[in-house]
Amino acid sequence: MATLSFAANAQERAVLDFYTRVDYNWINGNDIASGEESGFCGRYIFLRGYGDLGNGFKYSFAQRLNTINTNSKNFDSTDWSFLEYTTPGGFWTFTGGKIVMDVGSYEYDSNPIDIPFFSHYVYRVDAYLPGVSAAIHPTADDTFAFLLTRSPYDTDTDNYLGYALEWRGHHGCWHPIYTIGAYEQNPYDMSYQVAFGNLFQWDKGYVEVDYLRRAIIGEGDSKPFSHHDYTFASRGALRFTDRWSAIYKVTRDFNNHNCNFDLTLPVNTNNTILGAGFEYYPIKDSQDIRLFGIAIKSIGDFGGIPNEYFRIDLGLKWKINLITVK
Repeated sequence: MATLSFAANAQERAVLDFYTRVDYNWINGNDIASGEESGFCGRYIFLRGYGDLGNGFKYSFAQRLNTINTNSKNFDSTDWSFLEYTTPGGFWTFTGGKIVMDVGSYEYDSNPIDIPFFSHYVYRVDAYLPGVSAAIHPTADDTFAFLLTRSPYDTDTDNYLGYALEWRGHHGCWHPIYTIGAYEQNPYDMSYQVAFGNLFQWDKGYVEVDYLRRAIIGEGDSKPFSHHDYTFASRGALRFTDRWSAIYKVTRDFNNHNCNFDLTLPVNTNNTILGAGFEYYPIKDSQDIRLFGIAIKSIGDFGGIPNEYFRIDLGLKWKINLITVK
């Protein structure tokens, strides 16, 4: 995940950063999926720390400051907190703690403070889970990993598990993240998810294209692959100067199961969300302060209920480095 590579790239012994974002929304219509309303909104406020402990050990954590721990089993206000060990020579990396569920999607993989809006799947899935992972690096440009975590569908009284395989590559302008995962929903049903995340990057911008396909196999559904249950997301930017960029975001969530087997996305969902706008960095050669504006149009149904609205979102995000120890 992005958070895993974030720790792996750390060269400092200790870094602590403060992030926050405040938006103003104007909405015409009814966003039933997220419940957003017009007005000012504090989106995020959190601390992110990482560093190098030496002898192959590195760490990373993200702690939200506007969420309390309501679940001692999952320490909800901590997005992630893990320790990573890379063997001499760099062929193996082992990670343990509260980590990020492996889904091959750049929308899912990105820092949420930089995302103008989410697909319904990413908005609703439990992204951060206790678990372990093992990764190999056969080349400088490819990583293969296996993750064992709590299932995102687990509850306080159950012990459902999730399993995932990932390939992450860096080949010229193309940076793929492909995964296949299996997640226990209950003692009888397993959610299988195949995801293809693609990033195309060049000097003046980037384009992300993600496709996630879901199928539920178990007692409930005798023909799991006969239904369409998927999420598509794409995001991109075109830089006109080192400070100004045009941005876009598109998502589509679809589920035509005749029964509610997918616990993440309700049946009778057919919703497309389109967005276009701008972003501006007022400090030259720095992304610590970001202003953005985006117009968003939602078309279609969420769970069989119309989810149609037009929204304008203006936001300000900033980062403050609190500690850096080299």
